[in-house]
Amino acid sequence: MLLEKIPYDDDFPMNITICHIEQDPIHYHVDIEFVYVLKGSVRLKNGCCVYQLREGDIFTNSGHEVHGIFTEGTEENVVALIQISNRFFSQFFPNLSKSCYRTYSKKNDDKKYERLKELLLQFLTKYISREINYKNECIYLMVDVLKHLNQYFNLFVFDRDLPTSFEHGNPVEVERVSRICQYIYQRYADNLTLADISEMEHLSTFYISHMIKDFTGMCFRNFLCFARVEWSEIELLDSNAKISQIARDVGFSTTAYYEKYFCRWFHNDPQEHRKKYGPLIKSDLNPALFTPLSPGDASKIIKRTYATYNFVIKNEAIITHLNLDAVVHTKAKPLCSFNKSLSIRITAEDHTALGFHLLDVLHELHPTRVVLYHTATENPGTVRQLIKLLKAANFSVCDGGYISATLLPRASYDSIAYAIYLLHRYGISDEDTMELWLRDQTTERLVEGQPGLITGNGIRKSAYYIVQFLTNIKGQLLQRGRQFSTILGQDGALYLILCNSNRKIQNMCCQELSADQVKTIIDDFKDELTMQIEIDLPSGFYSVIRQDLTARNNVFFYATALDGHKEVIEEYLYPELFSAHPQIDVYTEDVRTVCSMNASLRGARIHCITIKPQKKVLR
Repeated sequence: MLLEKIPYDDDFPMNITICHIEQDPIHYHVDIEFVYVLKGSVRLKNGCCVYQLREGDIFTNSGHEVHGIFTEGTEENVVALIQISNRFFSQFFPNLSKSCYRTYSKKNDDKKYERLKELLLQFLTKYISREINYKNECIYLMVDVLKHLNQYFNLFVFDRDLPTSFEHGNPVEVERVSRICQYIYQRYADNLTLADISEMEHLSTFYISHMIKDFTGMCFRNFLCFARVEWSEIELLDSNAKISQIARDVGFSTTAYYEKYFCRWFHNDPQEHRKKYGPLIKSDLNPALFTPLSPGDASKIIKRTYATYNFVIKNEAIITHLNLDAVVHTKAKPLCSFNKSLSIRITAEDHTALGFHLLDVLHELHPTRVVLYHTATENPGTVRQLIKLLKAANFSVCDGGYISATLLPRASYDSIAYAIYLLHRYGISDEDTMELWLRDQTTERLVEGQPGLITGNGIRKSAYYIVQFLTNIKGQLLQRGRQFSTILGQDGALYLILCNSNRKIQNMCCQELSADQVKTIIDDFKDELTMQIEIDLPSGFYSVIRQDLTARNNVFFYATALDGHKEVIEEYLYPELFSAHPQIDVYTEDVRTVCSMNASLRGARIHCITIKPQKKVLR
């Protein structure tokens, strides 16, 4: 029998086993189970995926998921298995049985994951202590664990057709798509359509379709088929039913259709899957093979793990957490006017390399003038044509003369450091005039370390977007600081600029540093800036646009990540793949008295917020 019924003591709705595992054969149960690897490694099959869990990894089985744990050879391991009663904890979380938790990730070093690890270690420490009233305290701690899971890990999101965690998104949209996914999983066997979901959510099928695609990476049809295939595994392994019958039971119109999608995610056909995993089902003849640790040994490894965890957290590259509270008074006396004048330096070669895209980027930057520089090899006729083209596009053009010297390459120009440098030099300073090169002058390498706003290949750098943001603002500077500045625009919009960096990063563009040195300095900066902002705005509706420039989303990071293997990528794909376009979030804020904003920036980062009053619509 594939279904495992988990027994619980009357006064304790949890089972905790700390043990060495040889095998926990294929099965499923309705209750949630945590697999926390304390030592060594194990191989875990869950649904269509097989994971190699190593020390420190946590896997959460949400219930009704076919899974099993195996080891290879005699490798030593210690695993904490924590099973909890969904029936008991549903009194605190009514939708617990419908939840889908994904805690396993290759990048499991973020704060949310570390907090989960800390909560489970606290829980295990309390459990092994066996102190008076430990059972009630364990229940309270598990409530905290589930609260954390619901807040950060209860999402249906897919990457390359495989379940993963979702990190960014509008909370309202995330909640909606999670509800839709739950609905699909409940009615997977029905003849479910987008129209059904549209009626449930009171939204158009077009909007629903795009939302599912954006959040899951799959179209509605593929996601529905994934749910059907996933549920089919139970009947496939737990019965001798024909493949054609199983296909009909889970909602597929034909067996071939079912087999196609089953192979897509399980990487073998249903018959092969049954043959492979059928003998591995848990039974009396194939039981779980655990070697429980003695209470003393279990206590030692839990305490040692917790102590090591605390040491690592407290000594994590000396990370500083800075919390700032800011109040913005829009009617305060301004410090000075804010009107940045931009002169863009170009050459005729820029037009040759970029074509008509040259005009596009110039229009986006709003330069006061375009300064045309010359080289000894260029055709005078080409230069005259370019001047004519620029003037026809209403740009003010002046002659910059010949380029007198070769620009010294500096790797930091391609990184987030250049954007931070320009922000501090022009954005939050008294300098009103910027004169910058538009483009790196050579295209021999993916990154050249030159002070252009775009690469020779036409890839916009992080610096491009911060300059674009600054030159589009005309108004009054209300507040100015190293981390936080505010500008009241002539258009009535309020502009907030947040920057998290240190002096090393700010000054990198003034130093000759190698790419490795730049990468090290940026990677080592892990400080976190958290801001709570209160803004006195007139009541009404406002459009909020938040733009995020990070240390990783830029051409420098992508190029160094390739580690000399850029030849595997076609050059025409560079602008798309290596784009430094900021992550953008747009939403509407209903302001009654005060507009409250918060932001959290970790590592080298720039966060720009635009708050615009929405125009009233006359009816």
